[in-house]
Amino acid sequence: MSFDPFNRLLDLIEFEGLSDDDALTGLSEPNAFFHRLVHEGLVTWVDQAVRRYRDVFLADMVAIGARDVVAVRPWVHQVPPSDASSRTHELCVWGRAYTYRSSSRLVRELRVPVTGSTEDRLRSDAEKSTMAYVVAMGSLIDNASFDRQRGRYLGGMPFPVLPPDPHIAGTTPPDLVRVLEVSCTDGAVAPLFQGSVETAEAYFAEHGRTAIRDLFRSTARRPGYDCLECKERKVCDRLPRYGGMLGISDVSRPRRVYTATTGRYHDECAAQEHFRTLRLPVDDVRETPSAVRQGNAVHAWLQRLHDRVPRRPCTTDDLPEDPRHWTGGSWRLEGAEAENAAAMLASHLEVCPYLGLAPEAPAHTERVIAADDPHCDTLVIAHADLVYRRSGSWNYREVKTTSLKRITDGDLLLSRYQQTALAILLYEAGAIPLGPLSAVELEILTPHGPDLRILDPRSPALREEARRTVRPWAAAWHADAAHLANPGPACRRCPYHQWCPSAEAGEEVKK
Repeated sequence: MSFDPFNRLLDLIEFEGLSDDDALTGLSEPNAFFHRLVHEGLVTWVDQAVRRYRDVFLADMVAIGARDVVAVRPWVHQVPPSDASSRTHELCVWGRAYTYRSSSRLVRELRVPVTGSTEDRLRSDAEKSTMAYVVAMGSLIDNASFDRQRGRYLGGMPFPVLPPDPHIAGTTPPDLVRVLEVSCTDGAVAPLFQGSVETAEAYFAEHGRTAIRDLFRSTARRPGYDCLECKERKVCDRLPRYGGMLGISDVSRPRRVYTATTGRYHDECAAQEHFRTLRLPVDDVRETPSAVRQGNAVHAWLQRLHDRVPRRPCTTDDLPEDPRHWTGGSWRLEGAEAENAAAMLASHLEVCPYLGLAPEAPAHTERVIAADDPHCDTLVIAHADLVYRRSGSWNYREVKTTSLKRITDGDLLLSRYQQTALAILLYEAGAIPLGPLSAVELEILTPHGPDLRILDPRSPALREEARRTVRPWAAAWHADAAHLANPGPACRRCPYHQWCPSAEAGEEVKK
């Protein structure tokens, strides 16, 4: 996680008593702990993120006249068992926790750092109310007891907690609760909650308690990203397993997720893929050039149409009313860019997957499909634009957009669109039910018309071609521990250039 070294540095400042300058100077030393274990690009981000976080925090404390400011470990709220057959449940919060006095009030405050803008995240009332409730009602973990029996508590025993003690900061009930989100990119602070303990309790009772109960009552299991760290995955009968799917026999590396995008990014530049995995902030101009904006708007528009109930084919009435000004999801297009993308939408009408499909036929947009490869301890995931059932067989639809008039991929189809190769392997793994008429459908939309390719996931020859396509990229990614940059053409559009130690070299190559 990008926040692991971030939190470690703040711990040195807030709990070990180092000055900001001393902690950050140690970060930049070549032999420092962080440089031995952390990519140089992440070190650059951590340095800026810690400085920005500390500047904002100190300024805020001065602005509100905070006194006796003490950093504490985040709180945990324990719900005791209701009977002999149940167990203690714990609600935890993540972030940086503080207690202080403002005017005559004792305050508990949780600051949740985020890598990007605070405007990028839309937190539900259930999430915000739960955070406020835990901060208001929670207890501090007894770290000394925890450290003595760490394995026991990490194995599932309820955390040892400290009783209220006026001499131990953070243990006594507060008068005021504050929960804030803090951007490590621009320093913006977004208030998520501020109020009394009673207000936090009422907020949680209205929005959070039902959501928590639904989580405990839910028995539905759907393979996805949660399977990465789930302790039950080895005995779960819903997570398909395909040993050797990626052609790798090595379980010594950390457990990770592999997608077609992972392979493509790593093949271009290993550092770029590493920064993407860490979710470092991006340069929006480079991240979303015109072609990407058009593609995202088209995808969002089609998703909305394909989610309608009852299901029905897309028609000319479903196209943007004004092709020069329209919005797909959060993507606003104008002028020639909008017209070009609207023409792509028009070309979809000829190949809409709902043509001739029964209105009640099962269909799922933006479906996450997962399978596990135990030979390399890797979770393999695909994001299907649409999976739907026709004539009793499930089909996988992948939509791509391009402004090219002529598409000449030929034998390079699977390598150019590696999502199709991965989809074929996921059929083979059983992650998608394989029926007699199942197909991997590649829908390529252009302003000049559609190009629909139909691939048979039952074909032995196609399965072998899919393995030859996916496995080299997956093997290179899985074995890479250095994540070295590859200065070259990819630097022209890399959205992580501000963190990359080789960015200047890449710019020279570009020239």
